[in-house]
Amino acid sequence: MTTTADEHHIIGPLGSDFWRIRVPPELIPALAREFDWNRMGRRVMIDAGGGIITWMNPSGSHVG
Repeated sequence: MTTTADEHHIIGPLGSDFWRIRVPPELIPALAREFDWNRMGRRVMIDAGGGIITWMNPSGSHVG
């Protein structure tokens, strides 16, 4: 991979942080077993077929 994580980071209109990384799909099972993705964000989505892991941390104004 030649991209950095910064290229996949978006701050939403209410200040929430959105992150997205792409990994080879065959690594998804190992990453799911070995890494606690819930420590990365409040909402974590894993697309095993596409090799895409996305997580979001809502801002204070988003949740309150």
